[in-house]
Amino acid sequence: MSKLLAKPYPFLFFLKRNLTIAILVGIFIGVLFFTLSDKEFTQQYLFLTITQKSFFYGLITFFSIILIFDLFPRFFISNTQKENWTISKQLGLISLLLFTIVIFNYIFIIFISKDASIFLSIRFFFTLTFSVVVMGIIPSFIIVWIDYTIKLKENLKQTKLHNQKLQETLKSEKKYDQREIINIPSDNQNEIINFDLRQLLFIKSDGNYIDIYLKENEQIVKMLHRASIQTIENYLSEFSYIIRTHRSYLVNIQNIKYSKGNARNYQLYFEQTEISVPVSRSRFQKFNEAMNS
Repeated sequence: MSKLLAKPYPFLFFLKRNLTIAILVGIFIGVLFFTLSDKEFTQQYLFLTITQKSFFYGLITFFSIILIFDLFPRFFISNTQKENWTISKQLGLISLLLFTIVIFNYIFIIFISKDASIFLSIRFFFTLTFSVVVMGIIPSFIIVWIDYTIKLKENLKQTKLHNQKLQETLKSEKKYDQREIINIPSDNQNEIINFDLRQLLFIKSDGNYIDIYLKENEQIVKMLHRASIQTIENYLSEFSYIIRTHRSYLVNIQNIKYSKGNARNYQLYFEQTEISVPVSRSRFQKFNEAMNS
């Protein structure tokens, strides 16, 4: 079970998707409460009608989804955490959403009750919690599993196509016609970053520094320089085979040996090293276009 929960999962929370989910789920909850509500109980204990109560339950669900799926990640989930998202983290966020809905619904029903003391009990709170969890957790598990399976199949299909392209490139007689010596000023005064672009595997950003990985004479050489990866990308923008695959990585796609995929992203591998380079979801499309060109 722990292995399943630790599997990579794509972080798919963005405003348009969140709004769509919030509207659909909010409508579903409103209709569900309208269908299941006891008219006699509502008239006896609450100020609102069944229609009004159901509308507000749907509205609470809508705002809870926006709060947990959109606002919460913006302030409390870092980019690094998003890039290393897993099934367990996805289910954890969904659990936080369900707990939030329980709290808001509990406060709401006390607010609209004719006699709040009736609902101020542990038993009622747990009954409400159970109802929300039953209605939410099972569909959530199903959706997460379906989403995981679809994304995994899509990425495995793409990596298969990429690897076929890479094999075709490896079989070609020559990838480069001549040396391409690069000279870029670093952030250190009077220092020049100098390397042959043919030998470049990838460049990794590490704070105010970059690590340049080169393949020289069947060995991997790492060069450390003080510079931003954005500066390097600007200097290399004329070379279509140099692609930004991640906020921290620039890759020479002509030197990729093979790629692997999971439900979250792609991982790129190079000769003579087991270091992998990720392709973030925001850069999938551009990377695919570069691979297919």
